[in-house]
Amino acid sequence: MAVKEYNQPMTQVLHKNTAEPFTPHLFTIAEFERMFFAEVFAPETRAELLEGKVVILTPQNDPHKYILANYVDILPDTYGKRLVQMPQMPLNVHLEYYQPEPDLALLKPPKEQYKNRKNQAEDVLWLIEVSDSTLETDRTVKLPIYAACGIPEVWIHDVVAQQLEVYTKPNQELRRYGQLRTYKQGEKVAPQAFAEELLEWW
Repeated sequence: MAVKEYNQPMTQVLHKNTAEPFTPHLFTIAEFERMFFAEVFAPETRAELLEGKVVILTPQNDPHKYILANYVDILPDTYGKRLVQMPQMPLNVHLEYYQPEPDLALLKPPKEQYKNRKNQAEDVLWLIEVSDSTLETDRTVKLPIYAACGIPEVWIHDVVAQQLEVYTKPNQELRRYGQLRTYKQGEKVAPQAFAEELLEWW
C-alpha cells in the first residue's frame, strides 16, 4: 500500500469567451430531471449531470460489469446490514449543476429511509467508481464534486492499472481530498467506516 498527500487539481469555472458567438447553456438539476420525465432520452438511457453538462453513460464492458458485481456480492458478506448498497443511482450532492451517478454508493442503514427519497451526500459511508474509459473524468471532475459535499471516502477502482485508489480527508472548501492510498491487487483494504475489518480485493 502506498500513502501520500493528495494535491488534486481543482475544476475550472467556465468563463464567458467574448470571441464566441454564444454561451453554452448549463443545465440545472431541475432541467435535467424534466428531460427524463419528458422522455427526451430512450428508456434504457443512463446519464448524469456534471458541470451543467448532460453526460450519457456508455454501456459497461465485461471487466467493468464483473468488478462491480464482485463488490455487490462481497461487501454485504463482509459488513452485513451495517451498510445499504445503491448501485448506479443518482446522488444529491446539493450543487445546482451536478447530479452524479456513482457506480456504487454505500449508505447508512436502514434501507427503508430511501424508499421515497433520493440518496443524499450525508447518507454516504463511501463511494466506489469502477473506472476504465471514465478514469480521467472520475479523478478530475467527479472527485472534486464528492469532496465539495463532504463524502468521507471514495474508492476509484482503476480497471486498466489493476489498482485501487482510496481517497480520504475531504476539504470541502478546496474541493479536494487530502490523502490518497493506493492498493495493488491482493492487498487488503478497509473503509474508514469499518476500519478493523479488512477486505481482500481481487
